[in-house]
Amino acid sequence: MPQPNDCHVLAMETKNLDILPVKRHKASKKSGGAVDRISNLPDAILHLILSFLQTIDAVKTSVLSKRWRYLWTSLGYLEFDHCYFWSRHIKFWYQREFSEKFTNFVTCVLSFRDGSDIKRFRLSSFNFCNKWVDKWIDVVISHNVRELDLSLCPEGAFLLPHSIGSSKYLTALKLNLFNHVLEIPKTMVFNKLTSLHLVSLRFSNDGLARLLFLGCPVLEILVLQRCVYDNIKVLDIYATKLKTLTIENLELDDAGDDGLRQTVLKVFAPNLLSFRYMGPVARDYILQDPLCIINVYIHLVNGFEKGSLKGLGYLMCKFIGGFYNAEVMKLSMIFLELLCSVLNGPVCIPAPFCNLKLLKLNAGTDKRHLQVIIHLLKNSPNLKALHIDFMTSDWKDDWQPEDEAVTCLSYHLKTVEISNFEGQDNGLEFVKFVLENGLVLERITITWSMNLKKPIEIILKAMTIMTFPRASSTVAIIFLEPEPLGNSFI
Repeated sequence: MPQPNDCHVLAMETKNLDILPVKRHKASKKSGGAVDRISNLPDAILHLILSFLQTIDAVKTSVLSKRWRYLWTSLGYLEFDHCYFWSRHIKFWYQREFSEKFTNFVTCVLSFRDGSDIKRFRLSSFNFCNKWVDKWIDVVISHNVRELDLSLCPEGAFLLPHSIGSSKYLTALKLNLFNHVLEIPKTMVFNKLTSLHLVSLRFSNDGLARLLFLGCPVLEILVLQRCVYDNIKVLDIYATKLKTLTIENLELDDAGDDGLRQTVLKVFAPNLLSFRYMGPVARDYILQDPLCIINVYIHLVNGFEKGSLKGLGYLMCKFIGGFYNAEVMKLSMIFLELLCSVLNGPVCIPAPFCNLKLLKLNAGTDKRHLQVIIHLLKNSPNLKALHIDFMTSDWKDDWQPEDEAVTCLSYHLKTVEISNFEGQDNGLEFVKFVLENGLVLERITITWSMNLKKPIEIILKAMTIMTFPRASSTVAIIFLEPEPLGNSFI
């Protein structure tokens, strides 16, 4: 247990970092014996209040009164972020002094901790405290930490400490290495880990990735965000308990981040429910036993210098064909662009999406995109809701719907939402098609594009839509004001 002066020593450390404690006001003698209601709350409630503060601010509360002096030594949530410590008064050539203060503070807080468990530990630091990281992790592991969040910038490859693998309580691990290589001991197994979030780290070889995922026997959530796959031919994700998989490489940079363009994505996760893929087209996709996947999101980015459009189009057909049991599907504009290249081929979609209830698309209003949309509707016989975010397109070909039955429009489709609507001829023709064929349609909502500057444009286009014939006598047509463009699709 810390000595009476220990808390004040830490308070002085915060003062030297130019993060001053709040000035205390002495209680007025005329207060008539007012009661400090907050200090009389149970420890559990006070810990909850302190959990909303940075750890350095929670430590400052030790100077409030004897009741608060040791509360910080049993906090369940610890957060140490070098950005929060940094002062505008500290110049670059004082980094060494700053690093010593940061390192001393983290070490002191962990050294004075009582025997209670730690629920979550978050550390974000520069490379100046690398030699201390293993020691700090050992301490928090000894306190049965449940969630570990590390953002580190090592000087070279980062070897995951053995203590992490030996933990019997760690259930969630988030690791950001700022494009440095991760190394894992061959015998490491994460027996309790259910959530793994890896950010900006390098997989240097196929064996490392395979070893990591095989060492997580009960993993349920896996996120690979902005990771670099150097010289990896196959990213093999073998996780029999996995329920949610997210792979995101939207922000390609100069650090060698090429996404999975040169890599085959191979997934064996028989219990997978949600699949999210954001980034360049991978070399190939192999989804083994995808029966349980019900939520699909695919957001592709440009970069088709490898291979022809038609070849990539057939690859996307194969890719999407694995999600035949999906109930919710979201597809980006580039994905539809690739499907356009093989729309008239022998097999565009291998099997219908009989369970699909919600389809959300980011598309253009050109002829090719609208043809793909109709093709998807034909292959989604039980669809109930359709959301389309129309984007500006350079293609000017006029679109006329073919005289073919679309099952979902006749029996199941009840709501249609169209955003960023400019009211171009093809867009108006699509709205007319939906209204004329939507026998059970209940509501169609149209949000106008910001590109429509004059109110009279909106009024005239709305009046045109209101004259379209309607198959459903009860359908409501709702017009909404323009919304600023954003990433609502994501």
